[in-house]
Amino acid sequence: MLVAESISKRCNLGKFLVKDFSFEFKDGLYIIRGAEGSGKTTLSLILSGGLRPDYGNVKILGKNLYRRSDDKFLKKAVGTFFPVPLVIPYISVLDNVMLFSGSRKGVTRKGERHKAFNLLESVELFSMRKMLANELSLGQMQRVALCRTLFTNPQILIADEPTSNIDTYSASILEQRILDFSNKKRRLVIVTTNYECCNFLDVPENRYISLSRQSRFEMCEIDN
Repeated sequence: MLVAESISKRCNLGKFLVKDFSFEFKDGLYIIRGAEGSGKTTLSLILSGGLRPDYGNVKILGKNLYRRSDDKFLKKAVGTFFPVPLVIPYISVLDNVMLFSGSRKGVTRKGERHKAFNLLESVELFSMRKMLANELSLGQMQRVALCRTLFTNPQILIADEPTSNIDTYSASILEQRILDFSNKKRRLVIVTTNYECCNFLDVPENRYISLSRQSRFEMCEIDN
């Protein structure tokens, strides 16, 4: 579903942030783990189309991600989720979730509202749907951000340290929703995390990818 081919990225000083990373991601859930500064966020950005690698290619559904000029393909195929909740503070929770409404063909406005309601219910925020986003806690904002990402029904979800800055209750809700999404047919989820919180999902060890703690500039082994 997603193939990384010899990806490398250097910083301004010429040092490698990610070096020669290759992996074929199939359906299901994968965990990329490593200490702070090991290149997790850089790799997440490259895999999601947000940062062009200096070398190598990323293929999604057989198509070269960085040789396409069609943003609609990327928006439909990939959903991203980062540690800082990207919400619009002065609109309602519901409007934040439905920010990209109208992007799916054949789905009515009523149908989209119903989907948004279900997503908010799944993260225990349905009763807060009319509140402004800036009236929520950080953990609640992060739950809203996940709902908006899932609202577009992407085939691939890339979540960079999704629970690193929030309370344990919100973290447990997010973890369960991410796991639920990964269990859907033909869905790929890639989650990055540090070593201290890398066991929040029951994932087989052969679906863990470790980035070297020895140097922030080197990509390390794949666990077996």
